[in-house]
Amino acid sequence: MERNPAYEEWRRCRDWGETSIDVDSRSHERRQTRAESSRGRILCRCEAVTKGQILDAYDDIVKIGALPTLRGIKNRTRAGMGRCQGGFCSVKIVELLAEERGVEPLTLCWDKSTGWMFAGRAR
Repeated sequence: MERNPAYEEWRRCRDWGETSIDVDSRSHERRQTRAESSRGRILCRCEAVTKGQILDAYDDIVKIGALPTLRGIKNRTRAGMGRCQGGFCSVKIVELLAEERGVEPLTLCWDKSTGWMFAGRAR
């Protein structure tokens, strides 16, 4: 039996007494960097999108003169594209925009073609 020259030693598993697996450490580092930023409270846990990234995306949409929609924010930040499909973070994003940017939730659209996000207030 000959040793494979293309074998990468660092991929060997810890259970076999060797070095640990390096599973896309760059992705993990990017998520940690985003979480540790000054406006780093994470709103979308599935995609690790922070409060600052949401506000920056909203400001960019307003800056170009487009209609700010949740889909526009989703496309710029990936918030709502994770496992829960926005089930948890969509409401948090709407609350954040209402607090920080003074957006009235009833005037917020999901998409420019589909209409309003909410039909009315529950309480």
